[in-house]
Amino acid sequence: MTTTHRSLPRAFVATLLLSCCGVFLQAVTAGLFVNQDGRDSWVSVHGVIADVTWASALVAAVIGIARVRRSRPSLAYGAAALFVLALVQTGLGHLITDKGMDGLLVVHVPLAVVLFGLATWLLIGVARAHRVLPDVIDPYVDDAAEPLMLANRR
Repeated sequence: MTTTHRSLPRAFVATLLLSCCGVFLQAVTAGLFVNQDGRDSWVSVHGVIADVTWASALVAAVIGIARVRRSRPSLAYGAAALFVLALVQTGLGHLITDKGMDGLLVVHVPLAVVLFGLATWLLIGVARAHRVLPDVIDPYVDDAAEPLMLANRR
């Protein structure tokens, strides 16, 4: 069973997808330079992707607050949270690489996990808003049959 929300603005979806892809690519590039020779080039790539990620998240947040907030407030505010956290994460990364403040890795890595989870949640929300995913995935309800009321289940 799916909901019938108005479709999301294309610019919101595109910039949100770009920023979420950036979050996922950050994990890949971080894995490529941890404890490896020639890591400086991957650190640079990691930094460029970080900048693209927070910039696209900013655009998604602005569009979300302006145009999506009334119909899908969780997505709008989630996009805003993604921007703030991505910006903080980028700042921490620059402090680690440029200033040698390696102690901040204790915050940087767990925040990356939070960002990864938030990006995944936002992608699921976009898919649900576009009726790609049902609101509730219930193995006891057959899509071809009429959904059963919870009270009628035995």
